[in-house]
Amino acid sequence: MFAATGVLYIPANATVVTVGLEGAMFDDNSTHVLQAGYLSRIDAPFPDLSDNDFVSNGLILNYVFRYFFGDDMMASLGVAGAYGQMDSVQDDFGAGRLDLRFEHKPDGWPVSYFVNLVATVGVEESDDTDMHPRMVAGIRLPFGQMTLKDNDRHGATFGLPPFKDFQQLAGGALE
Repeated sequence: MFAATGVLYIPANATVVTVGLEGAMFDDNSTHVLQAGYLSRIDAPFPDLSDNDFVSNGLILNYVFRYFFGDDMMASLGVAGAYGQMDSVQDDFGAGRLDLRFEHKPDGWPVSYFVNLVATVGVEESDDTDMHPRMVAGIRLPFGQMTLKDNDRHGATFGLPPFKDFQQLAGGALE
C-alpha cells in the first residue's frame, strides 16, 4: 500500500494526494511492479483555487518493468496513466507517462550512475494538450545493498507513481 502528498506551486499552492495498492513480482533477471490508486487534491486550505486548477478525483495506474543484464546493470521501462475530472462540471482529464531508465554500477564503485528519459502528456476535454519531456542524469548511493539487483529485491523496489507530474499538468498548462 502507498500514500503520498505533495504541494504544487503552479499556479497557486495546492495540496495533492494519492493513495493505493502496489505489488511486485520477481523473476531471475526482471522485476514487474504494478501500482493502482486514487488521485486527488485537497481544497480546504486553499479556498482561492478555482474549480479547475487540479484533478479533483481520478484514478492512477503505474507499471514498471526492470531488466537486469547482470547484478549491476539495469534497464527499465515505466508506463503510467491517469484519468479523472477537473471541476464541478466534470471536465475529463487524461494523462500518460513513459519513463525509460538505464543504470550501471561499475565494479568497486560505491555509487551507480543513471540516465532517465521521461515524457508526460496530458489532455483536458480533448481540446487542451500539453507535453513535458525531460532527461535526468545522476548518481545513486545505495545504503546497505551491494548490487543494483540486491537493492531492487531487498531495498528500493517501490517508488511513488507520478501523481505530482499529472497534477502539475492539470494545474499548469491545462488549467
